[in-house]
Amino acid sequence: MVKTIALCCSENVVRTTVTLIRLANVKVFNDGIELAYYLKENDDCQLAVIAVDGAKGMNYCTYVRGQNSKIPILWISDTEEYEEKAAKIPVNDFWVKPMPEMLLEKMAAELLK
Repeated sequence: MVKTIALCCSENVVRTTVTLIRLANVKVFNDGIELAYYLKENDDCQLAVIAVDGAKGMNYCTYVRGQNSKIPILWISDTEEYEEKAAKIPVNDFWVKPMPEMLLEKMAAELLK
């Protein structure tokens, strides 16, 4: 079965996209609300990667979790101050940028299992 990752990003994250494409099909969303509703209506994604900083990223993770309680979420933000909040959402993994490419690939692969 071909796996699919839903990637939400607010900036040009070519490196992140290329890394994830090695693992699965990638559907890119520019808005977390759009992503959340997509996940509510479709069950073809096995992982949500939210590469959005700060409070906006936290809100997107909350929207996604509210629409789909089972999908693993990997949140990549610009500051570690949101790590406690990420645990309360809950997200499956939280990382602060810059996230090394090899680590991103390893964490995404683990969450896709």
